[in-house]
Amino acid sequence: MRVLSWNIRGLGSLSKKKVVKSLLRQHNCDMMFLQKSKLEVVNDSVIHAVWHSNNYEFLFSLSQGRPGGILVIWEGSRLC
Repeated sequence: MRVLSWNIRGLGSLSKKKVVKSLLRQHNCDMMFLQKSKLEVVNDSVIHAVWHSNNYEFLFSLSQGRPGGILVIWEGSRLC
């Protein structure tokens, strides 16, 4: 199992989303943990912007104020 864990310090910009997606593809990760995402909304469009396949599941804790927010995504077919 390959896991990416990163204190991202904000995932709002398109450039950071592209970097995350590139790393996930490059290392063929099965699971990702992003701390301090600073996201107030997490939906399928956010997941599609960072995850490298269409088969996924995710959990999140929204940011409350400036710090915080955790996003966990995993490959559904590999971990279930």
